[in-house]
Amino acid sequence: MNWSLLFMVFFLIYTFVIIFSARSGFYNTYSIDDFFVAGRSLNSFFSTATFLATWFSAASILGLGGSLYIYGISSILYSILPWFLGAFFLFLLAAPFKKYQIYTYAEFFT
Repeated sequence: MNWSLLFMVFFLIYTFVIIFSARSGFYNTYSIDDFFVAGRSLNSFFSTATFLATWFSAASILGLGGSLYIYGISSILYSILPWFLGAFFLFLLAAPFKKYQIYTYAEFFT
């Protein structure tokens, strides 16, 4: 099988999924609250997943290899551990923030 053709098919499918997602998001966004904080409708799991996806960037992944090479295992304390600590605290604090109507940084400006 031609691997290039298979990769192009997967890339085409991925492109259509991204276009459909962007189109549906465009038509489902009615206010600035919808755009920045999803209308305050996300539960703890999706808030945590969004947080991790934002923090788990290409710079962190690509920089981790170089950091491990230069500084050794101790660099995990400064790169990987904060991802999981931040997600853990976000998961714990999301419900009390909504209960007491405490705004996050993004919500404060909307």
